[in-house]
Amino acid sequence: MQEIILKCIEPMPDARYASAEDLLFDLRHFDLAPLTERAARKAGPGFKTSFGRWLQAGKTLRAIEANATKPAKAPPIVLVAVDLRPGLEELRDQLLDAAVSALANMPGARLACLNVMQTSLIAIDENVDAAGENIHVRRIAELKRFAEPLQLPRGKVTFHLVESRSIANGILDFAKSNKVDHLIVGAPAAGGPAATRLTAQITAEAPCSVTVVRSNPAHQASPTGHASE
Repeated sequence: MQEIILKCIEPMPDARYASAEDLLFDLRHFDLAPLTERAARKAGPGFKTSFGRWLQAGKTLRAIEANATKPAKAPPIVLVAVDLRPGLEELRDQLLDAAVSALANMPGARLACLNVMQTSLIAIDENVDAAGENIHVRRIAELKRFAEPLQLPRGKVTFHLVESRSIANGILDFAKSNKVDHLIVGAPAAGGPAATRLTAQITAEAPCSVTVVRSNPAHQASPTGHASE
């Protein structure tokens, strides 16, 4: 709690929370709030430190003014590609955990939840399922249920459904066109060669860093500088 409060009153605007939503995220996830060196302090600054700060007050105020007038940076985007097929509940839980970790390590980041609906090459794809329900509406609703445990504000999370003949290309095209900063994808342990090729293509061609999550708890999510499997 001390770290969160001190971050709220940082002199430099860039060091504070970018929005109330970012503050709310840390308040809901105390265990993910990073601790700085000041968390171990047991006493206030001494006279020498305080006097030095007083001498630098003018310079500090000018730095604060320059910082406050800089154009706002676009918030980073974390993209999680969600497989909505039945039987992958464990994998989706792992994806959710990876998303929480990514958001905690990228201050101000927004979460984009993506599902790719694979289309056929020749046949005309129906927009409704056997029960007469609109497939697009149903999948967006499922994406919202997926992200619901995070309790993110409306402006902090978005939901997307794209159609593509290739699932990998659908994910990659979305990541490139939206300038995604980090991509999270799932690789089912029993996915077979097709799933392996899909994750290999995504990690090789992604325009950003990638975390590949496996459904087997023995395999942890592996964030990398660019791509990993």
